[in-house]
Amino acid sequence: MKNAGVVGARTHYPGMFLGAVVICFLLVMGGCRKQHAPQPLAPQRRGPVSDLAAIRGGEQLWLTWTVPRKGTGKLTVNGKVTVRVCRRESLTSACTVTGELQHLVPGTTGSFSEKLPPELASGPPRPLYYFVELMDRSGHSTGLSNRLPTLAGEAPPMVRDLSAEQTANGVLLHWMPASPQGEPVGISIRLHRTQLILTPATQAMRDGSVPLQQPDEREWVIDRDLRAGRALDADIRRGETYEYRVQRIFHLTVDGQALDLAGPFSNPVQVNTAAMNSPFFSGSHGECLFAHR
Repeated sequence: MKNAGVVGARTHYPGMFLGAVVICFLLVMGGCRKQHAPQPLAPQRRGPVSDLAAIRGGEQLWLTWTVPRKGTGKLTVNGKVTVRVCRRESLTSACTVTGELQHLVPGTTGSFSEKLPPELASGPPRPLYYFVELMDRSGHSTGLSNRLPTLAGEAPPMVRDLSAEQTANGVLLHWMPASPQGEPVGISIRLHRTQLILTPATQAMRDGSVPLQQPDEREWVIDRDLRAGRALDADIRRGETYEYRVQRIFHLTVDGQALDLAGPFSNPVQVNTAAMNSPFFSGSHGECLFAHR
């Protein structure tokens, strides 16, 4: 009986082997029906975009980022990468795809812009998060980029009735405050000055015959004494022509990051300082002086 048992085991072994061979043959034949051409390294091996940056002005928003050159295996990737942009209003909500798919070359700078839809360009300022996704060959996301907080909501209104006058201490700017009480909490005023005409002395600085000390453009922010709706620019030169524009800026901190939501610039005003008595002015006069930053 013992020998019969052994013989019985040996009798079934060839059948098991034959079945395994048949299964392997079918699997191989099934795999041979699909021919796969060599493909470039899939984007999921690159690692996420890590330098996404944004600027918002009015209802328009601009994004920039760098498309990675190497995958997670430190291998250089050739061929274009499919990229899409999405946004979400909270860190727990779904990421809504916006704009068209882009096909970008590794190592280049990607960019995206959009006009915010009405629901995101209205209401109080609040966080809005943007992400960039690299897509694999199947069109699936390989992961989101760095989290980029921006601000949704209505931008501050345009500054109205900007005017400028020459005084003994410099150029005095006037504008209409948002209310008799001044500006709302969280609002600052940004001033932008452009030097339009250069005097021979300033031109010599630009030509390098003397050190350049007077830049063509300056921008600074004031966040105090806003109730009066005025500011004095005492850092000017005689004989120059300056153009001024002013805008409101709303400040909000999101995830520990200070964010600004800028309103549109005011209409520009120009001042020629040729009629001023003193050739130079220093910031040491008047209660409404502001420092350039």
